[in-house]
Amino acid sequence: MNQNLANFVGFQLGWFACILGAAHGRPWLGPLVVVAWLAPFVWISPRSRGDLATLLAAGLSSYLADSVLVLAGWLSFPSAAWGWPSTLWMVALWVNLAGTLRWSLSWLREHRAWSALLGSLGGPLAYAAGVRLGAVQLPAGAVSLVAVGVVWALAMPALLWLSRVCEAGALPREVKAT
Repeated sequence: MNQNLANFVGFQLGWFACILGAAHGRPWLGPLVVVAWLAPFVWISPRSRGDLATLLAAGLSSYLADSVLVLAGWLSFPSAAWGWPSTLWMVALWVNLAGTLRWSLSWLREHRAWSALLGSLGGPLAYAAGVRLGAVQLPAGAVSLVAVGVVWALAMPALLWLSRVCEAGALPREVKAT
């Protein structure tokens, strides 16, 4: 199977595992699936340290961004979710997306405007799908979706930038510093 196609399929599996796991009281399921599908991509990457740094930076960024949305009253989670203000499975969703930045979404690296547009539309659509599946609530309705859109319009270019910075700062696994 083509690596980009496998990466896209893994992303989809991770997304559904995170959302459906959270919606059905199994918030650990998504993070487990995300780690399981991302591990081979990090392993085969010639810049695995950079990829790992990207995933960790995305996780931290996501915790901060979604925590702001929660504290502002624009986002809330079912009581079974792990973590506060944001949750472990939401962090896993962002890490899941970050795992596509060098593979199936690599085409966005040179298109900041497209990445911002994709974020501003795709973010709210993904959160709205999470609402329909029972994993998240948007207490302020349309205002919540606008807030999510703004966060994601900023987050997508920022995640792509982080990916480039982390990749550039990491030595390939097979090259040793002298």
